[in-house]
Amino acid sequence: MHLYETHLPVQSTEVSQRFYLEVVGLVFAYRDPTRDVVFLWIGENKRSMLGLWGPDTTRGRQPYKCHFAMALSLPELLAAGKRLNDLGVSSRNFGGEKTAEPSVIGWIPSAQLYFPDPDGHSLEFIAILDDPPDPGFIGPLSEWQKRTLRNPVTNNVPVLGIDEIVFEVKDLDRSVAFYQNVIGLPLHSRSSQEAWFRAGEQWLALFTAARSGSGQHYAFLISPLDAERVRRALLAKGFPEETMQQDGGLSVYVRDPDGNKIEFYGKRTAG
Repeated sequence: MHLYETHLPVQSTEVSQRFYLEVVGLVFAYRDPTRDVVFLWIGENKRSMLGLWGPDTTRGRQPYKCHFAMALSLPELLAAGKRLNDLGVSSRNFGGEKTAEPSVIGWIPSAQLYFPDPDGHSLEFIAILDDPPDPGFIGPLSEWQKRTLRNPVTNNVPVLGIDEIVFEVKDLDRSVAFYQNVIGLPLHSRSSQEAWFRAGEQWLALFTAARSGSGQHYAFLISPLDAERVRRALLAKGFPEETMQQDGGLSVYVRDPDGNKIEFYGKRTAG
C-alpha cells in the first residue's frame, strides 16, 4: 500500500505547474479541459499523483495551507538543497532555519529538507535512513552521521544475488558474436562501446577500454535500503568512497584484496 494522490489549492495553475515541473521535478500528466485543474506525476511508474486546483474549482476556491513529503534517495536529497537555493527557493531544516543541509528526525530515522511552493504550501524532500532509530535525536545530518560512524553497523550485508558481470573486451564485435552465436545469449542492447546480454535473471555486459565509468567488475544485488549503510560501513573501515547514483538506485564500489572491483547495487524494483 502507498499514498496515490494528494491535491493542493493554488492561486494560479500555470505558475504552480511551472514550479512543480521545473523546480520540484515532477512530470506533467493531464490538464482538465473543463476545469482549472492540472495533474502531475510524482516519481516513476505513475505510482503517485499531485493535483493543482485553481481558485474557481471546488477544491481551490477556499485556499488553505498544506504539507506533503516526497521521498528521495539520500544522494538525491544531499544534492537537492543546493539545487533549490540556486533556483532561488529557500530550503529549511526541521527547526525552520535556512540551510541546504538536511536535518534528521531520529525516531524514524529520516533526513529531510523543507521548502515552500508559490502558494506557501510546505513541501518536504525526505530520505528514509537505514540506521537504528534514536527517538531523542533531532539535528543536522552531519551530526547524525558522526554519531552513526562512531557505532557502525557491523552485521553482514544481506546479498540477494549477483545482478551483473562486466568484462572488458579488446574487440567488441568479435566478443558480441561469440556470446551471441557460440554461447547463445540474447543481445539486449548495443552501442559502440558496450553491449548487454540477458543471462536468466542476471546481466552480462561487455565494455571496451574506451568506455568511461565503472570498468570490469561484478555487481552484488542488495536491498536499496542497505546501500547507504554499506557506503558508510566501508568508509568507517577505511575504504575510499566510490559511488554512482543510477536511475535504478545507488551503486557502492569497493575492491577486494586482489584488486577485483565489486559493486553493491541497491536496485529499486519497478512497480
